[in-house]
Amino acid sequence: MVQITQHEVPRGMFPDMTGVEHWMLDLPTTRLHVAFAGDPHAQPLILLHGFPQNWWEWREVIAPLAQHYWVIVPDLRGAGWSDAPRQGYSAEHHARDIIALMDVMSIKRAALVTHDYGALIGYHLTDTRAPRFTHHIAMSAPPPALTTHSRWLGETWRSWYQIIMWLPGLGPALLSGGKQRFATHLLEAYSAYPEVWSATDRAMFLTPLKRAANARAMSKVHRHLIHPETRRRMRNARTDQRVSVPTTLLVGELDPLVGAMVRHGYTEGRDPNVSVKVVPDASHYVVDDQSVSVATIITTTLSTAQERTPDLATTQ
Repeated sequence: MVQITQHEVPRGMFPDMTGVEHWMLDLPTTRLHVAFAGDPHAQPLILLHGFPQNWWEWREVIAPLAQHYWVIVPDLRGAGWSDAPRQGYSAEHHARDIIALMDVMSIKRAALVTHDYGALIGYHLTDTRAPRFTHHIAMSAPPPALTTHSRWLGETWRSWYQIIMWLPGLGPALLSGGKQRFATHLLEAYSAYPEVWSATDRAMFLTPLKRAANARAMSKVHRHLIHPETRRRMRNARTDQRVSVPTTLLVGELDPLVGAMVRHGYTEGRDPNVSVKVVPDASHYVVDDQSVSVATIITTTLSTAQERTPDLATTQ
């Protein structure tokens, strides 16, 4: 690791997880909270969370993945316990954070696992910095080469909350205010098994969103990242679009929107670098709904990819 200002997180700030270390890293771009697990000499594996979650989304898969990889789990800017600057919430700003993190950790190449808007950042990273990544496993996000289709456009009403989040005043107020019923709804309504979240889990997701700066940041994520990236995909949808990095898309069998997008707007085999795996009994929150299956899929997918292209194993 190159020299960088870093601060170990005080013990007791997060629930104890065997083998997990927490650091606050002052990167050239912003200050991020990052959780680390596993052997630093193993293949680096970066996990990017979605909305309205944070690094804790990966709690159930960190330990099994750390048996094989050096697992690096940041809170994205404005989320969790990372800094929430007033500006800089586009896909490119987030991408610069991840590349800065990789650079200060002396990571030349890494595998990437992403969810929700983290997957949109992942698509941007693999589009613009392809040599830095060996494989991308994206969850619950529209795939590359998505074709506009009336059968999934009819399901877009399920994203009504994004309109609220786009509004500068209303979105942050509802996300952070009172008993956070809006934020709680976003968790429960898009999960196959809301009961999977313990009181600790809910507190870990909801407590950071009570901070005004974090709530405002999440509104900006919708305005400057989610909405523009979604519009760009719909506007530029074409069948000849290809990805530069091998990509596996995980979709929950019960995901009401992204599942419909994949079924009716993406043809398996159109892009030889993209494969789709459906996770049974899972909705939008694939990792929470089926953590054991997801951990197995990640490990199997990456090990198979490494066997096919062994040169990709040299990542540091």
